[in-house]
Amino acid sequence: MNKLLVELRASGLESEKMLEIEQVMREVEFEAAAIAPEPPRSAIQAALAQLWVRVLEIRSRQLKQYGPVDNQTGTFLDAQSKRLDELVTQLIDEYERTKDAV
Repeated sequence: MNKLLVELRASGLESEKMLEIEQVMREVEFEAAAIAPEPPRSAIQAALAQLWVRVLEIRSRQLKQYGPVDNQTGTFLDAQSKRLDELVTQLIDEYERTKDAV
């Protein structure tokens, strides 16, 4: 739940209710010694897919749809996107191997 609240804040949502939710969650964790459940495999796969899509979105070709991108910035972004694509692909492959081993 804390991760979701962080994501909501990052998206610009701020409310006193969020603070109350955090307080209640701290109380539950303390009083019940709650253990966070393992995320379902589908959640991990979804997060990896979202990460990969975001990497693809920083390519200059995609960014040019929103406005001009100068050549130097485009070259930099394309190189970084390529490297990130390789890393995320390796992470996905690593996860798939681990998942299959279980």
